[in-house]
Amino acid sequence: ASLPVAVVGNRNPSRYGAKACRVFAQELCHGGASVVSGFAPGIDSIAHQAAVDFQGQTLAVLGCGLDYNYPAENARLKETVIETGGALISEFALGSAPAAHHFPMRNRIISGLSLSLLVIEGKISSGALITAKLAAEQGRPVYALPGSVFEESFLGNHTLLREGAILARCAGDILTDLGKNPVSESLEKPLPAAEKKRDFLFTEEEKLIFELLEDRTPLELLMAKTGMAPARLLSLLTQLSLK
Repeated sequence: ASLPVAVVGNRNPSRYGAKACRVFAQELCHGGASVVSGFAPGIDSIAHQAAVDFQGQTLAVLGCGLDYNYPAENARLKETVIETGGALISEFALGSAPAAHHFPMRNRIISGLSLSLLVIEGKISSGALITAKLAAEQGRPVYALPGSVFEESFLGNHTLLREGAILARCAGDILTDLGKNPVSESLEKPLPAAEKKRDFLFTEEEKLIFELLEDRTPLELLMAKTGMAPARLLSLLTQLSLK
């Protein structure tokens, strides 16, 4: 897998966490990375689904045998992971049912396969925090999404940040640290054919930028032609990448 990045979090994420997970996963795929997660309900499944929706590559590390259908609602997603060039990975024998002790065991594989790890949303005692600690022990950079200080589901994230994890504002932070330039590459990498066929609703600013991108205009020239500040351009480019 190219530039594997682990994306982990709660099984019952908040709306904010679920939305952030989808955005980060698709931004990572558009930047040339692959998404690694544990195929459990919640953030794991959202990350895998967002990746395959974007025709990106994703690696699913299971807490059961490869032939065991868990969670049941992910039966179709399991097939799509393979169809989009990803992989299903398990150290458990065929026929092995999911068990509580399997999931902490498989977490070391999630972190070990990845170059970096992002915690989207995690309680202080969650499996996501276990995976983050394993990643740190394995020498992987750990990123955490900031959340509400009033939500227990983000207590783990804030604890990680206090202990030295890197605050993740967008997937570009991770891609840049991996040696990728998400802005220039978003201009060079065409969207999948399925994405091109969709009729998107662009704002006037997005239409302007999109027309200029027809000729793969460098960022500096975009700034000169539009008169926009770099921060505004980067924001618009991110929105266009997702659309």
